[in-house]
Amino acid sequence: MKKSLLICSAFAALLTTACSKDNTKSEYSYNIPILNYVSSMDGTGEPEITGSYYNYKMDMVASTMVVSAKIGTPGSGTTQFTTSDLSFQPLYYNIDGSLVEIIKSESFVAGKTDSGDPINDFYCELTSLVNTPPVIPGLPDVVLPNIKYTYMHYNIGSKYTVRTFWNDLTFSGYTNTSYPGGSFESKNILYRVVMNVKDKKATVILYNAQFAENMPELTNIVLKDLPIDFKNQGYVIKASNVTPEIYESGEGTPNNKFIFNSFELNSSGDLTSANCYYEVNGMFNGEFSGSYITTLKDLQEEEE
Repeated sequence: MKKSLLICSAFAALLTTACSKDNTKSEYSYNIPILNYVSSMDGTGEPEITGSYYNYKMDMVASTMVVSAKIGTPGSGTTQFTTSDLSFQPLYYNIDGSLVEIIKSESFVAGKTDSGDPINDFYCELTSLVNTPPVIPGLPDVVLPNIKYTYMHYNIGSKYTVRTFWNDLTFSGYTNTSYPGGSFESKNILYRVVMNVKDKKATVILYNAQFAENMPELTNIVLKDLPIDFKNQGYVIKASNVTPEIYESGEGTPNNKFIFNSFELNSSGDLTSANCYYEVNGMFNGEFSGSYITTLKDLQEEEE
C-alpha cells in the first residue's frame, strides 16, 4: 500500500503524556475543525455547507468520549449537540513502515440535540490517513486540520444527514485513458480539488498527468475556477472547453496542447471518493475513480 500520508505523531505523544498523569482516570480534550455537508433527509432544498469545530473529550482509561458541536443547517439555521458517553476503539496499522492510529466510534443513538432531536447512526473515525499532494511552487499550500482528521457521518432525527469533508481534497486511485489506437492505465495521477465553497468554484489540479504510454508525465495540469453544483446527494464539478495552466518555477502558463473539451468530477455517498470523466484535445478520454482518505473499511478489505 503506497500512499502520501499525513502522519500526526504529536497526537499519540499527547495522549501518552495525558495517560501517565493519573492511573485511574485520564482525560484529554481537543477541537478539530471540519466542514459539514448537511442535507435534508426528504431530499428537498439545497445542502448547507459550513465549517465548525468538533470538541472531543476523551477518557483514555474508560475508552469513552463525548462529542459536541454547533453546525449549520439548511435555511441558514443552526443546531447544537453534546453526545452521551460514546465508547471508542483505537486501532493500529503499519502503513509503509509507519505505525498509524485510527480512533473509531459508532453508536445507533448517540444523544440528542439541544432541541431534543436524536443523533442517530453516528459513525466517526479520527485518522491521519489523508492523501496530500506534491509541493509545487505557485500552487496553493495544503492546509489540513492538525492533530487528526475527522471522518464522520450521522443523522439528526428524521430531518438532516450530516457528512464531514474538507475544502482541499486529493483523490488517488486508477485512471483509464482511451485514445485512437490504444489505451493506458495509471495509478500515479492524483486529482486535487481546492474549493471556494462560498463562491461555488473549484480549482482542480492533476499531478503526474499521463494519458498515453509514450506521453511524458507532467508534474501538474491546473484547471481553474470550475463551477461546483452542491446537491443533497453530493457535489458535481463540471465544465467544458477549459484551457489549463501548467506551473513551472512558480509561474502558471496557459497550455493549449491539453484543452479539456469536457470535464466532470462528482462525489456522493459518504463524500470520501470521487469519479472523474474528461476528454482532452478530442483525443484522450479519461475515466478515474478513487478516494482522498483511507478508511477502516478500506484497510479491512485489503487484509481479506
